[in-house]
Amino acid sequence: MNDSLPIALHLDKAFSGPEYPSVFPHGQTSVALALATERLFGTVVGKCATLLFPSVADILDERGAEYFERTRVPRFQQRYPDITLTKMADLKPKTQEELDKIVEETKGALAVFDDLLAGGGENKGPFLEGEKPGFADVMLAAHMAWMERPLPEFFAKILDAGNGSVRKHWEASQGFLNAQGETKEWEVAKI
Repeated sequence: MNDSLPIALHLDKAFSGPEYPSVFPHGQTSVALALATERLFGTVVGKCATLLFPSVADILDERGAEYFERTRVPRFQQRYPDITLTKMADLKPKTQEELDKIVEETKGALAVFDDLLAGGGENKGPFLEGEKPGFADVMLAAHMAWMERPLPEFFAKILDAGNGSVRKHWEASQGFLNAQGETKEWEVAKI
């Protein structure tokens, strides 16, 4: 996900024209919205990192989990020097109170997207870009799926942050999150 914006910008430029609708429907405004989405979601992840990252390790196969642990434990040890980390699970909250605090703080951070989605009461659709999703919407949905897949119960608790716009976005995004995409054919120049 971290490199997806530059890739999307390149593809949008390489495949422009009416036969390929832009994933940035409002031009530079859509690019700015995608950048803001990426940065703002970093705050959301920061609120639940001690729950999210160990849970990601839990859903990986043995080889993937070993790599994840080996590469993430040192990074998190630097971020949380007061915790002795031998494995990612050491980060998990130890009490219900700690978990409840993570839920509330994550909902608070996610509420900014509720405000963005409401658009001051002017947004006519469930997406940041309105009735049709743009790249910022794909980014938001992908980041939310990254949280939902390893933590479905936690995700259900945070999905109702704000006035319901985040839930509407999530539900409207299921079509492209769970689809296999669209097959396009085009001529490739022979060299």
